[in-house]
Amino acid sequence: MKNRTIKFLGYTVVHALLMLLLVATAQGNKTAALKAEIAFSASDGMRNEIFTSTYNGLTWSEPEQVTNDNASNVHPAIDIDQNENKYLFWSAIDEDGTTVKYAVYNGQEWSETKPLAPSFTSSITPSVVVDKNGSIWCVFAGHVDDDDDDDIYFLRLNTKEEKQTPQLLHANNAVPDITPFVVINDQGNPVVSWKGFRGDAYSNLQSTWSNGKWSEEIDISAEVADPEEITEENSPVPLPDFINTDSQICIRTYE
Repeated sequence: MKNRTIKFLGYTVVHALLMLLLVATAQGNKTAALKAEIAFSASDGMRNEIFTSTYNGLTWSEPEQVTNDNASNVHPAIDIDQNENKYLFWSAIDEDGTTVKYAVYNGQEWSETKPLAPSFTSSITPSVVVDKNGSIWCVFAGHVDDDDDDDIYFLRLNTKEEKQTPQLLHANNAVPDITPFVVINDQGNPVVSWKGFRGDAYSNLQSTWSNGKWSEEIDISAEVADPEEITEENSPVPLPDFINTDSQICIRTYE
């Protein structure tokens, strides 16, 4: 399986956010060779739950519900490795706050859901990508202490679901950093883009993993286009009929 670096992460179908950066060298046409995984958040009548579906190049599978708890589950992010294991992350919002949770599909069933960073007071808006070596890179916004603003954290998991302790991605600061998005560039390195409050406004920032560390953040505001909608016309695969206009979605395409 050749994984593509195209990813669409949206907060609604009608007005979806192409998060900061698309390291996509080929948008491609809708062809039978192009497959996809979709994760989406939709109401089950009481609260939002996370569902997934697979596009085999022709049709979408019936949606499968992954979460079933007392939280409102939103901000889905998904990727798939060379063995077609799926890694799903999302934000779970309940009376205790907001926590990033995740589950892994091993080809037969989903694992139990687990908190990604249980020591954090708040964690939200995850993004995930699998590199060519099979490492699962996850980034999210969060903070440990109630008085802190959100910062961007990263960690890696392996296929055994062993994970590192979340580490701060950027230099320590006293301002908010939010909505991270991670992709793999042409050199095989993770690249994270996010919004950070710098000066008197939010800027689009970026950092690249190289030689075992993250580069200094750079401001890419001048290079980033305004967010655009995900529509049937510009989606790399046909959008499934079961997606509602108020659904939050994440689509990962591959060959």
